[in-house]
Amino acid sequence: MTCDPAHLARTSLWISHGIDAQRALSIGGVDSGHPFHYITAPNLAGSGACDGGTEMDTEIRQELQRHLLDYALRFGDFTLTSGRQSDYYIDGRQTTLHARGVFLAAQLLLEELKRIAVDAIGGPTLGADPMIGAVLALAALENLPLVGFIVRKEPKRHGTQQLIEGPLQPGMRVAVCDDTVTTGGSLKHAIEQVEAAQCSVVKVFAIVDRLEGAQQSFAQWGYPFQALFTIDELRTARQV
Repeated sequence: MTCDPAHLARTSLWISHGIDAQRALSIGGVDSGHPFHYITAPNLAGSGACDGGTEMDTEIRQELQRHLLDYALRFGDFTLTSGRQSDYYIDGRQTTLHARGVFLAAQLLLEELKRIAVDAIGGPTLGADPMIGAVLALAALENLPLVGFIVRKEPKRHGTQQLIEGPLQPGMRVAVCDDTVTTGGSLKHAIEQVEAAQCSVVKVFAIVDRLEGAQQSFAQWGYPFQALFTIDELRTARQV
């Protein structure tokens, strides 16, 4: 992957959040080609996001893999949401609702987000919820102006009756994520709602790809897709 450090160093900041245009310019420059204003984020410059991964990234990934094997991957007879039978099940929330597990996943996801210019990260409830919260917490520690959102399966029947929860604004560039992906249907639903909200989806992430058509579907739909692990990788690691 090729990276433009100057591009990576521009993290979006919606300047209506207490920062006027002149101050944004003085902080580090504005990308007028984007509906939101970009300012230079010193924490991104030289962060290692261009080098294709650091030794620490590799260590984090190895620990997350072990966590998934120990907590999330189960073998047996299972009926999936689609009604199909499977000899294994990935209960991603056994990792993402574990303090160490979600911390590891969030670190890797945040590093990936630094490679692209995004305003927000979100995904379908319930799988994406803990991941989004953890990524936002880590982003705050680095003073990165990232926002999050979750997409409901159905509109809530009271209040705003909306499908999307969170400070998502029209024109934002968005990354969408989930803990596991099979065919990509849940993520596609989230993407459709994000686009209906007049935002653009620039990348789709999953912690584990079950390798049952999601990658091909996202390619057909025109969305870059990346999984931190595939089920084949986890099966191989389990046998070592």
